Amino acid sequence: MTIIGKEALQSRKLSRSGGRVRYERVFVVHEDDPANNPNSINDTIALDKSGVAVGNPHPENGAFFATDYISEQAKDSRTVWNVQWTYEAVGAGSGGDPFEVGFTEINTAHTVEFIDTYRIDPVEVEPAEWPPLVVPNLGNPLPIPKTNQQGADVSGMSIDEVGRPVSSIVRNVRFLVTHVVKGLLPIDLQRMTNFAGTRNSVAFLPLSAPAGVLLYKGGQSARIGDDTYRVVHEFVADELFHMRQIAQHGEDGKPILEDYSGLSVAAAVFWIQPFPRTLSFDDLGIPL
Repeated sequence: MTIIGKEALQSRKLSRSGGRVRYERVFVVHEDDPANNPNSINDTIALDKSGVAVGNPHPENGAFFATDYISEQAKDSRTVWNVQWTYEAVGAGSGGDPFEVGFTEINTAHTVEFIDTYRIDPVEVEPAEWPPLVVPNLGNPLPIPKTNQQGADVSGMSIDEVGRPVSSIVRNVRFLVTHVVKGLLPIDLQRMTNFAGTRNSVAFLPLSAPAGVLLYKGGQSARIGDDTYRVVHEFVADELFHMRQIAQHGEDGKPILEDYSGLSVAAAVFWIQPFPRTLSFDDLGIPL
């Protein structure tokens, strides 16, 4: 008795549906001596003989992994099975079945954000540990400056016009960290609420992020099985560590101006930190 599994000729497919890209492969599994072994194959054996397992990469695109399968007996045959495998891009992480407890993945998006800018080429900047990000060398975060309040001046070259900022871009990276857990306690939901809007107080090694670079935007959960939940956490890393520029205003509510190379510009521009609260993201309990 020999059970043979081979990939069906011209069975590979690439499709896109609902914004998701998938690859498909079909295998035919059969018994070489069906007359003497008519009942030697079942769904489990057919899956094994296809030679593919959950988490295996696609032979033509290593960024896609086997996630789903259909094993079924061929019509009008007791000794032939068809096995269809589906491959999806599940991101970095543990690989495997995205519905299985313990599954973890990390997906990223690299984008830019337009921000108000009064000064460029600040004098006091230093490279961060995570290129290409840089962080102003300002010490403790500052509250939004009010009239006559002094803080860390941005310095650099003025580019505003009569106290009106221009738009520039700041690079950031968005992380979506997904994991599947058994059971979800109220304290887990409270933890996500408590951490929302905070930055990492210490380096968060799973995302190779130095202290202060990550902003935790929050999390969401969805029930996907019997007491099984998919939890998604969203982080944003910012090349200025989420610091922003603001001009000092006078009592009339207008920016205080000064002459700069014959132009009227904002006299004092400060760095502010809109997200001064920090926590150790290791306490989020994400299994990375």
